[in-house]
Amino acid sequence: MIPAVWAALVLAPAAASAFDAARFGARPGADGATNTRAIQAALDAAGSAGGGTAAITRPGVYDLAAQGDNPYYARHRYCLQVRHDGLTLRIAPGVTLRLADSQQSDAGGPVDVVVWQSRKDLRITGGGTVAGNTAGQRGWTGGHAQVTNGSLLAGYGSAQAGNERVTIEDVTLLDHFSNAIYLSGHPDSRDRGVEIVGVRARDTGEGPLVMNADRVTMRDVTYENRNVDPHPGDGLELWNVTDFLIANATVRGALGGSGIDLYGARRGTVDGFVIEGGHEGIEIAENTSLHTYSEQVEVRNGAITLAYPGTGVSTKGVRVRDVTLKAVKVEDGSKSGAIGFSISSSNATKQPGDDWRQEGPVTLDRCEAHHLDIGLLIKTVANLSVLGGDYSDNRASPHSDGILWVGQGNATSRQDTRGLFITGVKATGNRRFGLHIDAEGIAGREADGFVSNCALGGNGMEGYHVTQLIPGLIPIGNLAVDDGCLSFAARKRP
Repeated sequence: MIPAVWAALVLAPAAASAFDAARFGARPGADGATNTRAIQAALDAAGSAGGGTAAITRPGVYDLAAQGDNPYYARHRYCLQVRHDGLTLRIAPGVTLRLADSQQSDAGGPVDVVVWQSRKDLRITGGGTVAGNTAGQRGWTGGHAQVTNGSLLAGYGSAQAGNERVTIEDVTLLDHFSNAIYLSGHPDSRDRGVEIVGVRARDTGEGPLVMNADRVTMRDVTYENRNVDPHPGDGLELWNVTDFLIANATVRGALGGSGIDLYGARRGTVDGFVIEGGHEGIEIAENTSLHTYSEQVEVRNGAITLAYPGTGVSTKGVRVRDVTLKAVKVEDGSKSGAIGFSISSSNATKQPGDDWRQEGPVTLDRCEAHHLDIGLLIKTVANLSVLGGDYSDNRASPHSDGILWVGQGNATSRQDTRGLFITGVKATGNRRFGLHIDAEGIAGREADGFVSNCALGGNGMEGYHVTQLIPGLIPIGNLAVDDGCLSFAARKRP
């Protein structure tokens, strides 16, 4: 009879096993084929043992070579493949896994560095670096792109099984042609339990992207673009994701997309963030590919500084509802065309038939927008509440307003513009108006709600202004404005 304590030791799974790639021949300075074979052997040995850790511990640069076609992404190749569940890939501090020179070419196609499909209990960690070495890929003329031109860490789901409990933490990911992280769950199976924590990414075609997944966390993640020009993608993107948290995120540099893109993301929070230097801050949009809502989203406690004409926070699409923006501040270097908050963004760049009406509710709670062209731009949206906040000192063009209600062209009736509530707002020192109601001469789709307790003094023209383009039209409809706000309408206009 084996004592219980000894039985536990004898029968314990091999998940605690560690396999140092050096034992299999990996070493700094070795050629890419040698290091790739050695690290792959360490991964496979850990997997064959029932799980464990494949580690690269000796500091230095380990070149990697493409070893075959990526089995999960057509016309791509790959360097390392995770083939078993329960594995940890530990890249120690001072270690860099680098795509060797001349691996990615127009003839050979993009290279993904580490790939897997439908894995459970996978962890990539350790404090080290995975690099793409774009300067060394002299046969590649395709430049940077989202997803398609080679990712550093790429996980895929299948229709039969998704990834479960995938953790990527404390690694640096830099210098490749597409995503730093590309987790592409399948919409039929979906990934579950994704954690991206303490990741530092830089100069890739796009930052971390998670698609078709539930229970997703991004915490203490940084993405920075210093050298990719023009940059094609977003900083952080959640695509058809539910039950998510993005906390303490930082995005810097000019991006082709948004700092944070919530594309059909649902039931989640973005809490504590800094976005600096781009065109777009945060976009909350319906997923037009899958026709899924972006709903039950709260974005709070963040600062956005735009360096170009663009928008700090935007909501786009008819399938956007139950969105709250709380204590978010947007600023800019006084550039024409820069907007702090755009609620129900224009479809001007899409097809003419696109429908950007929003049923709401959308709430802005104690938000701020300064030194822009427009502080808050309101288009076709129902059930919008603006509670407190400061939309002052927006003077970037002769047409700058603090708050502008406009663009009802997509509205089909007053149902699409009902429920406008603005209270306790400050909008002073703007180039033109503090609060501007412009119905664009469209009858039957006017604002319905109330405006109260606002500080609208000291603007260049008026504090509160109504634009009326058709004689006899009452563009404010059933919008009640209290005497305090009306007192700033210095000139009555027809």
